[in-house]
Amino acid sequence: MAGPTVNTRIRWHVDYYLTGEYWRFESLRQQKPSRLLYSLGRGRVKRGPSSLARPDPSAPRKWEYSSKLDVKSGNEGPYVIVYYTKTGGTEQNPITAFAIGYWGIREATVGTYTTISLMTIYTGTLEESMGLDPNAILGVWFSPVPPMDLISGNIQHHTNPQGIEVGWHEMYPGLDTPKEYTTVLTNAITTTDSKKYLVTDPFGTVYGSLPWGITADRFVMSADVGTNGAYLMLDLRNGQNTGLGEGRRIQLPLIAAPITSNELSSYVLSGQQQYDRTMAQIQQDQNMKSGVANAGTGAISGAIAGSMAAPGIGTVVGTVAGLATSLLGTYLGGEVQKEADNKSQKATETLMANQTANVIIGGGGANWYLNFGGAWNVVEMVRDSDSLAELSAEQSELGYVTDSYSNDCSSIVATGGGLRIEGLEVKGDIPPEGRAYIVALFARGVHLDLIQ
Repeated sequence: MAGPTVNTRIRWHVDYYLTGEYWRFESLRQQKPSRLLYSLGRGRVKRGPSSLARPDPSAPRKWEYSSKLDVKSGNEGPYVIVYYTKTGGTEQNPITAFAIGYWGIREATVGTYTTISLMTIYTGTLEESMGLDPNAILGVWFSPVPPMDLISGNIQHHTNPQGIEVGWHEMYPGLDTPKEYTTVLTNAITTTDSKKYLVTDPFGTVYGSLPWGITADRFVMSADVGTNGAYLMLDLRNGQNTGLGEGRRIQLPLIAAPITSNELSSYVLSGQQQYDRTMAQIQQDQNMKSGVANAGTGAISGAIAGSMAAPGIGTVVGTVAGLATSLLGTYLGGEVQKEADNKSQKATETLMANQTANVIIGGGGANWYLNFGGAWNVVEMVRDSDSLAELSAEQSELGYVTDSYSNDCSSIVATGGGLRIEGLEVKGDIPPEGRAYIVALFARGVHLDLIQ
């Protein structure tokens, strides 16, 4: 009988890992640990479960906008913050101190007074509306939160150039404590490989981001105002944990508004105009009094002259004539001086009014509010769909990027999924080639589908 026309040579080897897992299964099923073929010891896990994950180094094709959360307090904002100097005390002991005026753009009234509009600021008439010397204003900014509650500050008011009483809240740095405002989020946010959170101003300028793996469930906000600028202090907290050093606290410069100045405004609002008028009046009064005193001297001179011409009756007539002449001269001189002072004052004011106005504090336009919504945001950005699908497939098949050393890798291997372990220690009664096979298997990476 003829033999086969084709011979097949089969080369095979023992799959030490699957063999070991079979014996492991049998040992657990029969509760006979002595049947274990091998066990795993220490090793460095380079790919593994999500619990050991590190930030994935792969960059997406692009980050895309997903959603945003407003950073604000109340519905009256954004808020105008004006930092200025204010003189008080007594005439003998005048005191100059810093003060902060503030109000909400959407706040219709402060007490019984009308608020100053956004357009008033951008038309350059804020200082006239508040009755402030432009040189006393140190800065004007817009903020998503006020420096204090709207009901906590003192109320100030002034009649604006249109004859309307406008008002604002006022606080004093150092005496009044700036307030923190907290917004608890409906859903906590966490930066991962697939999404990140950026902190932006109304223009979309990015000033910070929530670090990878950090969770925040609330925003804690405050306005920090000083002579060198004004800032929004934003804490992305998790519960009451401030997380100092974790990158949760972000400082954003507030948007500055321009302030104009002209010679007449400074002249009037600084008090110089009133001072000049008062000094002119004092000078007029002094001249009148000097004239009256000199009238007595004129009367005496008239009396002497009258006595020399006609003793007796001549003395009386000379006295009256001299007094009348001196008083009339004093009165006419005072009126002439008053008219001259008024004309001089008017000329001074006209000259100052004709001077070119200056911008003493620079700032941008109102686009941040009119066109960009006027909101400070925490923006959620996500990977584009293609990059996200690639990352998800990679993490599912190969495991998450890790770099973790473990003294006992058996529990990590027991989780299954994508794994790569370098320098894995294999222990037990197993041949050297079996140890080398399992070590090499995990070093190049495996995906374990566990069957329960």
